[in-house]
Amino acid sequence: MAKFGRRRQLLDLAALAIVLLAATVILDALGFNYGLSVTRPAGTLGDRNSAAHFLALGMPLLFLQAFEAGSARRESLALSSLAILGAALLLTRSRAAWLAALSGILLFAILLGLTSRRFHPSLTTTRVMRATAALVAGVILGLCIPTQLHWKATHPYMESFEHLAESNSGSGRVRLNQYHDSLSMLIGHKMLGVGPGNWKILYKARASDQAKNNSQDSTSAYRAPAERTIWYLPNRLNSDWVAFAIERGLPAVTFLLAALATFAVWSVISWSRLNITAPGPDPSPRLLLLLTLVAVIVIVGSFDAVLQLPAPTYLAFLMLGTLAPLHKPLFTISLSRFARSFAAVTALLLAGVLAIFTLNEIYVSYLIARSPNNLSAAYRLSLDKRWFLTEVVWSERAVRKDLGRYPACD
Repeated sequence: MAKFGRRRQLLDLAALAIVLLAATVILDALGFNYGLSVTRPAGTLGDRNSAAHFLALGMPLLFLQAFEAGSARRESLALSSLAILGAALLLTRSRAAWLAALSGILLFAILLGLTSRRFHPSLTTTRVMRATAALVAGVILGLCIPTQLHWKATHPYMESFEHLAESNSGSGRVRLNQYHDSLSMLIGHKMLGVGPGNWKILYKARASDQAKNNSQDSTSAYRAPAERTIWYLPNRLNSDWVAFAIERGLPAVTFLLAALATFAVWSVISWSRLNITAPGPDPSPRLLLLLTLVAVIVIVGSFDAVLQLPAPTYLAFLMLGTLAPLHKPLFTISLSRFARSFAAVTALLLAGVLAIFTLNEIYVSYLIARSPNNLSAAYRLSLDKRWFLTEVVWSERAVRKDLGRYPACD
């Protein structure tokens, strides 16, 4: 759609989704939960880390909206959106998202400062300062509003900021242990990996064996304290790149990173060939923020599960495809009318089947969370019994008493 002149509409819709999520995160923090969030404040995404990743990915787009505003009204809306995003991002206390956002802002400032003024005539000092001030105002607003978040720390946001890149203790150390233990799965599976979704099963099986060995040998180097159970048995590996390497193989993750690098290279090449005398809008803000977006994706995906989830993945690649400079296609394929119709119907049927299974999994997950001690109804309604057993039988809550009711997992 961006190729046919719908770039502005696509970016506006993506920006609207980002602002709506940020608003629900703030409402969640104020106490208006409506049963949507598992870990607050998360808004409609249900998990505060997932919401923070989504907002961090959306930050470059809201900056772009402020820079390319064609009227005072659009600029006011963009600045207000940046303030809402800043407040919501602060309230999530997600260090990976904070680190990605700060790195993106720093990269943008460096690129803006190192290049000649003629390469970005629309990025005036006034516009940049207004957008930055709006984001900072949102952060201050997040610090001041009276929330219903009961953090244990006396100064929770300052504590998270002080431990932003800590890896010697806490969740940082747990992540390093997780990466180390998981990479051993690549032995014998370097080309194709262990298969999508199989990391969770293999890691939990490995964790159970390690826990048994640890209980028998008190001098074991591998320790899994009870207070770290939530990190010890996660549902997803806390790094997209390690997860893709393990589940899909080294060639797959190499091609994915190469694709992100290609976006950055295209941006640099197009930027170096800018013709500021050409008619039309100035493309330099899009090129600068495309580089920033690639950096944010790489950083936030290094420390958490981001592209393993549908919502941030859709947002990231929608923005990449829309912001990327247009190039001539390498090749084209001509299809007959029948072939096009057949491909369209097939795609719709596959999408419908996937939508049915996805909605079923969402509803079954809701039933599991609502009645963890009575899983019979959720089991009957689940279309994919093996998925249900993977999600429930391997979990630690209220399953031991119900385990005998379900068929054994092969």
